[in-house]
Amino acid sequence: MLFDLMTDKPKCCLISGASSDIGLACQQELASVGMPVVALLNSASECQPASDQFDDFFHIDLESESSIATVMEALLGSYCVSRFISLGSINEPSYFHSIDGKSLSRHLFVNAIAPLLIAKDIVPGMVDLSFGRIVLTSSIGVKFGGSLSSIGYSMSKHASEFIPQQLRRLAKYNVFTNVVRIGVTDTRRLRMLGKNLESRRALIPANRFASPSEIAAFLAWLSSENNSFMSGQILNYSGGE
Repeated sequence: MLFDLMTDKPKCCLISGASSDIGLACQQELASVGMPVVALLNSASECQPASDQFDDFFHIDLESESSIATVMEALLGSYCVSRFISLGSINEPSYFHSIDGKSLSRHLFVNAIAPLLIAKDIVPGMVDLSFGRIVLTSSIGVKFGGSLSSIGYSMSKHASEFIPQQLRRLAKYNVFTNVVRIGVTDTRRLRMLGKNLESRRALIPANRFASPSEIAAFLAWLSSENNSFMSGQILNYSGGE
């Protein structure tokens, strides 16, 4: 393992939503360069077998501020987080004519607030290390106002693109934060939606969906030392959309 020069804690990349297809692909990408991965797994729905992919894992409830605080305290007692890739999210059907505050608040908390709470806890260690990479993820749907059935998801992903000035200014400590608008990706979740995928594919200039591995490769690059000068950006990785 890689160790922080100032502590005996191993350095790692922290991934939320790690049992998703993109999360698993990120683990494989990072493992190929010897970067240990610690997974945050949804305590409500993600099962034990997925955890076997990772160097370590913690079950977390991203809807609960107290769960986030408890898990992060335990995690930071054992690890120095030098990279964070935020993939944890919820996307439940929601329409404008039937939206309610509870659903919107739930989407906002999981998809936008929870990643900032996690970032707040790991930033001090990154500053001490003089290295940190935070990769937040949004959706290309934000660019178009989302779909008719995804107002909660789209609104929360729009909020997730907010990069506070405090995070932007950490670039002087070699701590970079960027947001990636992920394009339509050929995942298990996409195939389960049962929508007309051919018509959706036709809207993409590249005329295909992304693969989880190519999304993971880009996220891993942004989180690495190879990204030596990019921070504070919202980046579309979406086949031209």
